[in-house]
Amino acid sequence: APNAAPAAPYVQSLTRNAKVQTKTFLTGSQFLNGTNLVFDLGTTPNTSWGTAATDAPPSDSTGQQSAFVSASPTEVILQPGKSTTATVTVTNLANQKKTVKWTATPQVGLTVTPSSGTLLVPALGKASATTTLTAGPTADGRYAVSFAFTSGSTILPTSSISVAVAKAGEVWPFYTNAGITNDDNTGAASFDGGGWSYSAQALAATGVTPGSTVTADGVGYVWPNEQVASPDNIEAAGQTIPLVVPAGTTKVGLLGSASNAGSSGAGGAVTVHYTDGTTSTFDAFFSDWTLGGGSGTPVPGNTTAVSTTYRNVSGNRQDPVRTFAFSVSAPLTAGKTVASITLPMSTGGDAHVFAIGFSGTAGASSQATIAGATRHLTPVPQVSPTPGRAVPTPHRS
Repeated sequence: APNAAPAAPYVQSLTRNAKVQTKTFLTGSQFLNGTNLVFDLGTTPNTSWGTAATDAPPSDSTGQQSAFVSASPTEVILQPGKSTTATVTVTNLANQKKTVKWTATPQVGLTVTPSSGTLLVPALGKASATTTLTAGPTADGRYAVSFAFTSGSTILPTSSISVAVAKAGEVWPFYTNAGITNDDNTGAASFDGGGWSYSAQALAATGVTPGSTVTADGVGYVWPNEQVASPDNIEAAGQTIPLVVPAGTTKVGLLGSASNAGSSGAGGAVTVHYTDGTTSTFDAFFSDWTLGGGSGTPVPGNTTAVSTTYRNVSGNRQDPVRTFAFSVSAPLTAGKTVASITLPMSTGGDAHVFAIGFSGTAGASSQATIAGATRHLTPVPQVSPTPGRAVPTPHRS
C-alpha cells in the first residue's frame, strides 16, 4: 500500500500477484502458496470498487434453513362448533423454486379442513395457503394444531397454533397472567412481574379458593377456577370478551386489582356492547393490590372484595402486607341485552381482572361459573390454609 497515510484509509484498487482484484475476499486456496496483495489507497471512497454482487464474500451457510415456515394466528379462541381460518406460509430462502408439502395434525376435539396441501414457492419468495379450524360441539379446553412441512426428502421446521375452546361468556381463555402461588413455591408465578404474588394459602384462610364465590357491591363473582401458578387473571389491554348475561341483570362488575400503580390506580374506560349495536361506557380504575404497601386508600369507586394478611415473594418468603382485590361496578342500560365487554387499555400501571360478575337477578353471577372444572385435564388442587411466615421484605406496589 504505497499511498497509505492516516488521511487515506479508502481502497481505490487492489492487485493480487500483479492481476486486478475486484473481489473483497480471498479463498483459502489463494492463500495456500502465498500471495502478493498491493492496495492503492486514497482520501475518498471509491464507490465503484468491490461493489458488484460477485465481489461480496459468500455467506457461511452452516446450519442455515432452506425455508422459513409459519402458521398464523398463533393463538385462537373458538366457541364449541365454531370455525375460523388459519394461514400456513413458507418463505423460500433458496435461489431455486421449491415445492413444499404441509400436513396439519389437530388434537382430538378439533378438525382442520383441508388438513394438507402443496405450495409452489418461488425462489427467494413466499407462498401461503388457508385452512379452516373447527372446534367439536363438545370441545372445552386448550388444544393445539401442529403443522409439518417437507420439501422432497428435506424435513423443514414445524409450526403450531394454540386453540382455546370455550362457551360464550367464559373468561379463562383471555387470562394472560399467573398471579397466585403456594407458600412453598413462590417463584412459580409473579403477579407484578417482579416476583411478588398472591398467596393461595392466605386466600384460602379468608375463604377464597378456586371456584369459590366472592360478593361485593351486590355483584356475584366466582374466583378463577384454576390450578395454583396457572394463568388466573387478565391484564387489561383492550380485549373484547363475549358475555352471556341473565335477563333482568342491572349491573356489571369487574373483580381485580392493579400492580405497579400509584395512588390513582390503573385502568381506563370499559365499553359494554349491546346486541342492538349500541354501547355504554364506565371508568374502571383498580387500586394497587397492597395500597402502596399499606400507605394508601382505595381509589374512589373501589369496594374491597378480598383481603389477605400477606403476599408471597420469590425465594419462598412471605411479605406481611395486607393484600387486596377490589370490585368496580356500573349500571347496565335498562331494556338492552349485553353482547360483550371491552376492557380498558390500562394506564397508570397494570390493571388485572380476575372475574366479571353481574347483579340484579337471583341467577346473576360471574362468567367464571360457566367454565366449570371439567375442562381441566387434572383436578384443581385443594388448598388448605397454612400459617404464613411473616418475613419482612421491602414493599413493592
